[in-house]
Amino acid sequence: MSMRKVAFFVEGQTEADFVKRYLKEITNKRGLITVKEGRGGKNGPRVFSQTYQEGEAGKDYQIDIFVSTADNRVNSDIRDNLSSLGRSGFKMIIGLRDLRGQKNDQTDYTLADLPTVEKASQTIFARSTPPVKPVIAVMEIETWFMAETNHYQAIDPALTADVITSNVAAIGVNPYTDDLTQVTQPAETLDKIYQLAGQNYGKSAALRQRTIAAIDYANMYINVPARLAKFDEFAKIVDSIF
Repeated sequence: MSMRKVAFFVEGQTEADFVKRYLKEITNKRGLITVKEGRGGKNGPRVFSQTYQEGEAGKDYQIDIFVSTADNRVNSDIRDNLSSLGRSGFKMIIGLRDLRGQKNDQTDYTLADLPTVEKASQTIFARSTPPVKPVIAVMEIETWFMAETNHYQAIDPALTADVITSNVAAIGVNPYTDDLTQVTQPAETLDKIYQLAGQNYGKSAALRQRTIAAIDYANMYINVPARLAKFDEFAKIVDSIF
């Protein structure tokens, strides 16, 4: 297989950290992964600066992860960089963002807005070259983390299924059986689960990376797609690359 060059445009560092780890865990290929963080754009040029590099150039793949630092920047960052990435030999662009945030009228997005947001992204990139695959991780990517229930005891041995399911009223959801796409505040809900054992979840580097390291990626790859259509979509796109 010739080297594949693929770019991911993601909303924030949590998505970037997850994509890095997921790619390393589910493929036995070798390659180069870089992360580039976007800055500026309102009153000056939009610039992406490299913040991370790992792996070997010239192997099976080159993955460039562009962190937009805002959900409403993902599509515009893809659009602005599409031609240059195509000229550089990139064969596919994946856009990963979530639904949580505010619309232009300052009202919050809800699950009811998902079809409209998806259609807008698909329309923008319908005939793009290289092809663009937009994925919306429902309200937040933490929905995916909640669905991988094996990781709870890696966070703390006290976070057993019995403890979690006996506290569903306090959590607001049963992560083992409920439709997690309906959770409107996934990060806060994941934090409530962790707090049952005196732990916390948050967006800080230490906390998000602890969770991403604790995930059982075999379970995520095999079982989570049946529970979450958007993760299934993401997993199939990655499978198509490798």
